[in-house]
This record gives sequence, C-alpha cells and structure tokens, in this order.
Amino acid sequence: MKNIRLVSVNLIFSALFVFSLSEKLMAVEIGYTNFSNLEAIGPPAEMFSTNLKAMSTAVLGEEEAIVFSKLSSDSGVASNFENIVEAVSAGSNNGGLDAAYVPALSINPAWGFIYTSGVPFGPKFDEFMGFLYGKSVDNGTMTGLELFNEIISESGKNIIVLPIVGGSEQGSGYFMKPIGKVVPNRCLNKLDRKKCKLLGRPGIGLKGLCVKKWKIRYIPIARDVLDLACDNLLEKGKIPEKNISFIDPTPGAGVYESMISGEIQAFEVSTPLDDIGGLFQKSEVNPGTIGARYLHYPGWHQPFLITYMMINKGIWNQLSVKQKLLLTQVSRENVMRSYSESLSKQGEKLHDILNYNDNTATKMDDIRLVLWRERDLRLLKNATDQYLINLESEQGFSEMDRENYIRIVSALKKYIATNKLYWEVRSTKS
Repeated sequence: MKNIRLVSVNLIFSALFVFSLSEKLMAVEIGYTNFSNLEAIGPPAEMFSTNLKAMSTAVLGEEEAIVFSKLSSDSGVASNFENIVEAVSAGSNNGGLDAAYVPALSINPAWGFIYTSGVPFGPKFDEFMGFLYGKSVDNGTMTGLELFNEIISESGKNIIVLPIVGGSEQGSGYFMKPIGKVVPNRCLNKLDRKKCKLLGRPGIGLKGLCVKKWKIRYIPIARDVLDLACDNLLEKGKIPEKNISFIDPTPGAGVYESMISGEIQAFEVSTPLDDIGGLFQKSEVNPGTIGARYLHYPGWHQPFLITYMMINKGIWNQLSVKQKLLLTQVSRENVMRSYSESLSKQGEKLHDILNYNDNTATKMDDIRLVLWRERDLRLLKNATDQYLINLESEQGFSEMDRENYIRIVSALKKYIATNKLYWEVRSTKS
C-alpha cells in the first residue's frame, strides 16, 4: 500500500510538471473602472496594476503578462445594469465590464461593510488580516477571503474578488463643538491619553451631541450606531430629547457649501493623508474656517479600509494556473504595501492639519484634536452590539443576504473570541 501511495504521488507531481511545461500562456489585458481617486485609495490601485505588469512580465515574459488598464469612464455601462456587480458579472462582451475596483460594500450592502472596513470597535487591520488570509473559518478549512468568494459564487454572481488595497483607520468626524476632551497643543508631540484627558478641556459628550439640533453627514454604519446610542440614552431617561439627524454622503456634494449654508453641522472624516489633499487645498477655506474645527479620534466606526478588484469569472477562468497564482500573490502584496506606505505618512499629515491655520489672524479657526471619552465609547460599543444583532432580522435584505450575514458574523465572532486574549495582552500597559 505504501509503495502504491508513493507511485501515486510521483505520478501527480509528474503530471503537474508536464502540464506546467506544456501549458500555453497568453498576455491578458483587463479593463477596469476605479471608484475613487482619494490619495490613500485611488493611486494604490494603479500601483497594483503597475506592479502586476512588471512582475508578470519578469516572471512569465512580455507575451504572457497580465495588465489591468484603467478605463477613462464607465458612463453608459453601469446605466445598462442594475449595479456595478451586474455589469462585471456580464463582462465586456455583453456590454458590461471585465473588472471594477470597489469597496466590498458595493458588492453586497447587507454584509459587505465587514470586508470593507470591519465592524465598529472590531479587529484592527493586522488582526483582520488573520481572518482574511488565515485559515480562520469553519475549523480551519478556509480563509475569510475564500468564504467571501464562496458566498458570491453561491449567490450566482459571475465574479471573483481579490483584495488589492489596504488603508488605515479613519477619524470620526469634524464637529462644530468638541464631543470629547480637547487635547492641549503641548500634548500633541508626546501624547499620553490619560494625562491629556485630564488636562484637556471637556466637550459636550455623547449626551450633549444627541440633544443638539444638528444634521450630520455621516456614513451609514457610523450613522446607525450613533443614532441607536442616542435612542438608548433617550429610552433610559438620560437625555430629555433627541434632536440630531443625519444625511448620507453624496458623491460630488460640496461639504463646505453644506456647512456654510447651515445644512449640516458636522461631517465624516477620512484619513489625514486624504483630508490634507481634499479638504485643505487653500487656507481660506478649510474645516477650521467654516466652523468645523474639532477633529475627533479614535475612528471607532472604521478600524481599517480594504478595497477590492472585482473580476468577471469568465476572464478569471481564461487565466492559466501560473497567471492566477501570480495575480493572487501580487494582490495580497499590494494590500500590505499600500497599507504600509499610507500609514507611514499619516502622522506627518495629521500634524500638518493641526497646524494648518496657525498663521491666520484668529485662533478661532485652529484645528483641534479631540479624544472621545471612554464612557461614551462604551455606549457606542454597546450600540454596535445591538446594531449587529438587529441586522440579523433586517427586512430590507433578502433571506439569503441575512443568512450570509449571520454566517460571516458568526465566523468573525468565533475568530475574535479565539484571539481576543492575545490581542488584549499585547496591548496591555503596566
């Protein structure tokens, strides 16, 4: 029996060797659309394309290279389909797209946020990497990414998904008043959270925020959790009334115009790298000069950002084993590389933001760093747990989406429970 097994193994390896020698490869060019040109999101996708072309050319040869080419526009394409997923499922031969660079939230609104930016107060980037790439699901039989693609396949979508860009935690908003405690400028270069909390000027707190007649431009997950936290305070009699309301970010909408007109009083924040290029283009108009001078951390609602290349499965199946392997490896490498390069610039850009209005005539437009109070973060954490449970029975989603949401959350919860002790121990300070 032992000899038979050895012969069988040798035959398999021989077959694979012959296949690799005889396999005929061809160069592949894949057009894709890009959903964002933000500094921490857009250019890294183009870096992925550049690196993939260089690597596949070096390893496989120019005639067998894989090239992702950014399309100038997808106007007229998406309009022919219900959404971007349907367009990529159809493929360019059927009037759709061969690939698209998107957040997972665009792939499925019920559970895509988990793969896009995790859950509020959930695993941070490095911790989520263990779920995404490690054998973390179904007793070590598959990775979180394999679970993602299996669920997509079971839903009948003609696509596969690869993560290609990683981003760091965002902040949690520019507000007209501080919610937590304002960090003194003298603490900025040597930040000690406990001491700075004691020294910092107190803000209005979560209770004060909930009663403000403010309209906040916030992304859905953060909006829903904050809204629920205020509902809880009202229900328990901790606040006399709840007055805040929300609007979703609208592509192309001017946040400055909305602030100046009084339509909104606070808005979501990206990373410092993105904000310094998008919100601080000229000194006379920036969050400080329009009244939203209080920049809040931590970004409790979004521990990280991962964005994906969605590829038509017909295109994927045309790739050789070698091309698929190379594409998979380069995509994973680009996630780590883009995260690292982005993170290396965030501290410098945060300092630039906080010092941006230092030379203006008034100090009332200086951008100030604000830290959420621990007790308010606990209230938001409790609201997050409620929110995740409520989604299990969300009637706005199909039964299949609810089942898949429960499957993903259950796998993630089990992974967190298994590793939480280590995560806590490594971050404990004596």
